[in-house]
Amino acid sequence: MRFGSPTNFGSGDVQAGSQLSDYFTVEGLYGFLISPGHSIFIYLPIAIMYPFSLYFLYKKNKALAILFIYLSIVTYFYIGLLDSWLGATAQWGPNRYLLTLVPLVIISSGTLIERSHELFWKLSVIILSSIGFVINFLGNLVWIMYALSYGWGVEGLWKAERPGVHIAWDPFYAPYIQAIKVLITNYSTNLQPNGTDYHIIGLYGCQFDLFIFCKFGIVPVIAIAVAIIVLACLILKLLKNEARKPLNS
Repeated sequence: MRFGSPTNFGSGDVQAGSQLSDYFTVEGLYGFLISPGHSIFIYLPIAIMYPFSLYFLYKKNKALAILFIYLSIVTYFYIGLLDSWLGATAQWGPNRYLLTLVPLVIISSGTLIERSHELFWKLSVIILSSIGFVINFLGNLVWIMYALSYGWGVEGLWKAERPGVHIAWDPFYAPYIQAIKVLITNYSTNLQPNGTDYHIIGLYGCQFDLFIFCKFGIVPVIAIAVAIIVLACLILKLLKNEARKPLNS
C-alpha cells in the first residue's frame, strides 16, 4: 500500500514510480542458451546432456530427479527473466547465480558415466568434459579483468552504449575470445602496477587455483592431473565390480 501497488517495491534498483514488470525480460531465457558470451552450454558443455542424465536419474531415483528438475526450472526462470540477467560486465560465463545449477548437472551426469560401456555416452562425456575444461582453463590463465580491459581499451568497447550486450551477443567480445587475444598479444605483460585498481589486484601474484602451477611449474600440475585420472578410473572400476555382484537374497 505504501507505494501504491504490490508490484512496486520502492527499494534497491526498483524505486517508487517503477513497476516490477519494468525489470523483467525474456531475453535471459534464450540468452543463457544461445548467446556466445553467456551460454551455459559453452562454459558447461556437459549440460547439453542434462535432459538425458535426468531421465536416467528418474529411472533410478524418482524423488531426487523431481527435486533436481524443480530446482533447475525455478532457478533458471527466476534468473533468466530478470532484466539484469547479464550480471556484472566483468564476469566469466553466465550469471553467477546460475552456479547453483552446476552441482545438479554434474551429479546427474553420474548416470551417464554408469553407461560408459556404451560408446555414445562414453564419447559424449569425454568430449563435452574436455571442451569445458579447455574453455574454463582459459579463464584461469587470463584474469577476467584483463580480458575485459583488452576489449574495453584496445578494441574500444568503452564507446558502446551497453557494453554488456556486446559481450553477451557479439562473439568478437566473448570473454573466452578476449582471453585468447590477451594470450596471443601478451597484453598482460604491458600492464603497469600503477594502473587501475583492477590491474593492481591482478598483478599481486598467483591466483589461488593456479598457485601450484605458478610456484612449481607445469610438471606437478600434470602429475596431479594424472593422479586424479587414475583415481577416477579406479573408482569407476570399483563401481562396476559392485554393480556386478549379485544382491543378497
